[in-house]
Parts: sequence; structure tokens; C-alpha cells
Amino acid sequence: MSVKVQHNDFIIEEVDPTDQDIIATIGRLRFKVWEEEGEIDPSLFPDKIWLDTHDPISRHWIVYKKDDDKKEIVACARLTVHDTLSDSVDGYIWMKHGLHLNGPVSNISKLVVDKPARRTGIASMLNKLRVDAAKKMGAACVTSTASDINTKLLVEKSGFRDTGYTIFFPNRPNVPFHIIELVF
Repeated sequence: MSVKVQHNDFIIEEVDPTDQDIIATIGRLRFKVWEEEGEIDPSLFPDKIWLDTHDPISRHWIVYKKDDDKKEIVACARLTVHDTLSDSVDGYIWMKHGLHLNGPVSNISKLVVDKPARRTGIASMLNKLRVDAAKKMGAACVTSTASDINTKLLVEKSGFRDTGYTIFFPNRPNVPFHIIELVF
């Protein structure tokens, strides 16, 4: 997991999903960013950590400032790859709407960028790294349930298609998520 990419004043690094300290730090950053934006129901996260059952089997990228010896994480993102749409993260949403995708199906999710690190191109770079990784892993497509901002990035810069469907999740009840996909 030692692959590092420099982007402006930041280092993007893929991390080991079995490193419980890093994964917990990722979970705390997710909670912090989404709580500050008023997008979550904090009562669902009493420990102030947002992790789920997909995290241990996912690929994760973190971002920290180039000159930060402590590697304080300012952004992170996740990728999963599954044999079929029905096995994939949020695949049930595609199936509910009668949308079909051939496998392997990858999913990009849990992209967060802390406010001080925004508008630096980090989100676009994380999206590119994850799409490239999905291709290298042999995925036939990439799915995402993305916020308005990330949908715009993924459609305009990465060629994703907005299916026209949205969903609201109970843990982020104030945020419409667009059902988007990229077929290779």
C-alpha cells in the first residue's frame, strides 16, 4: 500500500484497510465533515465514527499535507469491487429501478474533504485514482450514489452518466444522492 501521489501541496496515499487506527481516523473524518455540513443524524453515530461493513474489504485513499509529519488526514475516499450488481454497494438501488450493469461492478463512495482542503482539486484527483483503480481491477463499470457536488464532478470530468434517479438515505436525510454510473 505504499503508492503515493503528490497533488499540489498534498500527498494522496492508498492505505491498508486492516489498519484499524487509520480506518478509525477515516471514520472520524467522515463524521466530522458530514456533521459540520448538517447532513447527518448524529444520534446514529454515538461514537462519532462513520464506518460500515464494507470498510474492511475496500480500498481506501487518504490525503494529507505534503509537509505534515503527523499525516493528519484532510480527505479520504473508498472503492469496492464486486462480482455482480446485486453484490455491490447500493446495487439494490439500480435493481429497484430496473437498471442493469454487467460485472464486475465497482463502487466509489465515502468521499470527504475537510473544509480547509477544499477547492484544491483533491476530490477530482481521488475520483480519477479510484476510477483508474477500478479499471485495473477489471471492473466493467463504476457506480456511485453521489451528492450534488460530486455528481457534477463525476459527470463533467469523468464521463459518468446520471441515471435521473435520486435517493435519500436515513443516515443523511437532508442530502439527495444521484444514482450515477460509468460503463467501460
